[in-house]
Amino acid sequence: MNTRYLSCNYDLGAHDKEYFIKFNTTGSQNWCFVNRKDVTPTNEKDKIGYVKCWLIHQEKTNALVQINDTGDHRLSSFKVSTKDLVSKIKEK
Repeated sequence: MNTRYLSCNYDLGAHDKEYFIKFNTTGSQNWCFVNRKDVTPTNEKDKIGYVKCWLIHQEKTNALVQINDTGDHRLSSFKVSTKDLVSKIKEK
């Protein structure tokens, strides 16, 4: 599986080691809880960043990704737009 980064909004989670994230999926918005180390903030004031994910399958405009969902204790699969994915994140 190839590592990718999905744009997201994040906020404090239920525990001090996790974030609650919201992100766009094909046709809607979704959310899950993730480990804080999997989120790279890009705008801390507005709580915007990228969450680490794994690319399962990619088509022209959509991709199937998996996110390590700590709330459900599993890898959760989501269909997202390829425009919301990047392969690298610029370091601050």
